Parts: sequence; C-alpha cells; structure tokens
Amino acid sequence: MKFDINLSPKQSEIFAHPARHKVVVCGRRFGKSYLAIVWIIYQALKAGNGTVHYYIARDWGQVRRVAWILLKQLTKPIQARKPSESEFKIVLKNGAVIQLMSGHRDNMDSIRGVTLHSAVLDECAFCVSDLWDEIVSPCFLTTSGPVLFITTPKGHNWVKELYDNAITDKPGWDDWHGWRLSSLDGGLFPASEYEKKRLTTNPVKFAQEYEASFDAVQNRVYSLFDYVDHVRSNLASVSDTNTLHIGLDFNRTPMTAVVGIKAGQQFHVVDEISLENSSTREMADEIRLKYPNHVIYIYPDSSGKAESAVAGDTTNFTILKEAKYNYHLVVDDSNPKVIDRINEVQNMLSDSEGNARLFVHPRCTNLIKTLDNLQFKQSKHSNVKRVDKQNDLDHMHDCLGYVIHQLYPMREQMTNWRVKGVAA
Repeated sequence: MKFDINLSPKQSEIFAHPARHKVVVCGRRFGKSYLAIVWIIYQALKAGNGTVHYYIARDWGQVRRVAWILLKQLTKPIQARKPSESEFKIVLKNGAVIQLMSGHRDNMDSIRGVTLHSAVLDECAFCVSDLWDEIVSPCFLTTSGPVLFITTPKGHNWVKELYDNAITDKPGWDDWHGWRLSSLDGGLFPASEYEKKRLTTNPVKFAQEYEASFDAVQNRVYSLFDYVDHVRSNLASVSDTNTLHIGLDFNRTPMTAVVGIKAGQQFHVVDEISLENSSTREMADEIRLKYPNHVIYIYPDSSGKAESAVAGDTTNFTILKEAKYNYHLVVDDSNPKVIDRINEVQNMLSDSEGNARLFVHPRCTNLIKTLDNLQFKQSKHSNVKRVDKQNDLDHMHDCLGYVIHQLYPMREQMTNWRVKGVAA
C-alpha cells in the first residue's frame, strides 16, 4: 500500500535511524506529533496482519485534540473500515491495528498485558516512569518491536535517564539512540519567529519549551553534574589500589555508602552500597566481604557517636571499631553544613577553571540518580532552600558530601580529629 509522507531533514533522520528504541527530546513546534503518527503508521504497514500498535499520549485530552484527528486524516486511504470513535482504534487494509491510549496513571492498567508490535510514548516526560518500566516494556517481551519516545523535557526525570543511557555506549543499550533538538531543528519554525520567542519569553520557559533543556525547570542541587561529562567506565579500579575511601550514612532503610578512590586531585566513585532494612553491623560486614584486602577510610555521619537505635547503648562508631577490620574513622564532632558539602561537591564537578575532578562509574546507579535529580525545596516561611528528602535521594548525597568534605575541603577545617596523612 502506498503511504505518502513529508518529513523535514531532521525528522527524516529520526524516522530512518535503525535503533529499536528512539528517545527524542525536542522543543515545541518541532512537529513531534506528526512524526510520531507517521512513524507508527509505517510500523503497522510493515508489520502486517494481526499486529497491534499503540500510540500512548499523556492523557485523553491529547488523544482527542491532536493525535486522533491526525491519525484519521493520514490513514484515510488505507483504512479497512470506519474508525472506532469510542476506542480510538483504526484497522488498516493489511489487518494491522493502531489504537490510541492514555498514559495517565488512572488508565495504565488497560494497557497491561497486551502484546505490542510497536508503540509511541508521546509527551512521556509528563507520565510516570511506571508507564514504561512496568506496563509498556513487558508488552514487547515476545515481539521485540520498536518504540519511539518523543517529548518535550520536564526536568531530570526518568526520560532524562533514558536519554542519557541512549546516547552512551553502555552495555545493554546498543539498540537505543537519543536526540535532543530545539524547535528550530524541526524545520517548521521560522527562524525570525524563533528569535521573537527568545526575546519575549521568560528565559527559563524558553530553554525548556523551545531549546529542549532538561535543566531549565529544575531547582537542582547539583546543577553542574552532567551525565556525559561525569559518568565514566574507564575509572581507576579497586584492584589498582590498596586504599578505599567510603562515605557512610547511618540510616536503617536504606543504609548507604559510596566507595571511592583518590586519583591525584580527582576522586573516582567506583562503587556504592545500599542495604534495605539493615544495620551498621550488616554494612560493616558487607564492606569487609566486598573489600577484604583493602585499607578502609570511612567518613561517616557524625550522628554515629550517639546510641544506635538497633544496638541498645552501643554507638554506630563503636560497632565499626569493633568490626575487627582495618577501618579508620574520619569524622567531625558535628556534621559540616549542608550547603558547604554541596558547594564542595559542586567544586569537584567543575572548579573555578572549569575542570571536572569528580567522576562516577555507571554501576553507581543510585548516586547518579541523586546527582541528576536531587532538588532544593523552598521553605513556605522563609527564603531558605532545603534539600528535598521526599524521594530518598538525600542518603547518597550525604555519603558523597561527607567524604568530599574531608578529602577536598573548600575552607580551613578548625577541628583536631583529622587523621593525619590520609593515604591516596
């Protein structure tokens, strides 16, 4: 069957790219709905009789206003029968079915369990991550069909994580590819109008909606962290050193730690530990089992000098010291100020000369998520910003802050506890 399409050069590049999973983050008026509808029609024509193809929008409003009207127009010559207005479903002459669905949380169960041969997730950054991880992804277990994620950005959420992975060469992501494109890149937005928008629109809003910036709407704690710049797999290895530096946060669930290596003026985070429903003893045992032959410097939460909630009158510090392991505790009488720790980590991400000195291995997924997503929360009663602890991202943030504060301080430390000659 003949199917005429008219795509701009950048749209054509995305359309023709061989990747099975395509993550397209673009500005408004890029032409993403047209591209997405054209793409799924093509997939349905190629797959043929008995195949099912879902176009999943952010909500039913988007389905009705944009996608359904466009889909009916473009498939009119190749429809097998009148479209179903109640189900937003079209059967093509070759027997393939295209159906529009809402990705709103209230409708996700209606997608569950379907065998899909292709899918579009339109404006997916505005949907919850469960939509892909728990609902749509399992629909492809027996078909290995293609998926197009296409959206304007909404800060550093799950789509940002997909995009970051799609543009790297990490194992397991070979069949993914990512694009980040401005409204101008679509070829539909006149340059003169684009410039008018830039001059008359709030800069933050313009960056997000027209330049496809992930950072624009975020009140990010670690605004200098960039996945491409700071996540590397070719870091120093634990087998290359006999000394490890571990930041530790005392918390029953999760109890967390980041494991790093000093590499000159750089710090390489090569591992992380996160234990649910755990204890300080279990963390000490976990460190011993993972690194039995290393000298360990631990940079803990200063609250560890208090009694452990799960060990009676025994403190967390005592538990670590009694672990009969080569631990050296490096700790203040009280925790450094949160803002100081944040500034010190930021300085490691990019110092005054723009040099990055903090790098993270891809296996440290929880730390990466923290660096990418941790936000400030504005106080209702003052101008003070506090770290938002709602999503449990603050634990890895604390771990990293404790060790960076001791090894790479930005201000003179006025305490007498410091371990002399900390090994590299």
